[in-house]
Amino acid sequence: MEKGLNPGIQTLFDSLSVTPPLSEYHLGYVVGPHINAGGRIGLASLGTELLTAKLLKKPSQ
Repeated sequence: MEKGLNPGIQTLFDSLSVTPPLSEYHLGYVVGPHINAGGRIGLASLGTELLTAKLLKKPSQ
């Protein structure tokens, strides 16, 4: 994926094998549900942490 993305988004894209060009499909049906998953289990802060990560503390999670 592209350089310069925050580490959380970069890791998410890599783990989902999402490659450019991204479409509405990728964001709405592939990436979005993974960001929202924490909220479905009562840990909505996980999505925020992913989107605002400066450094990865646990790269495999």
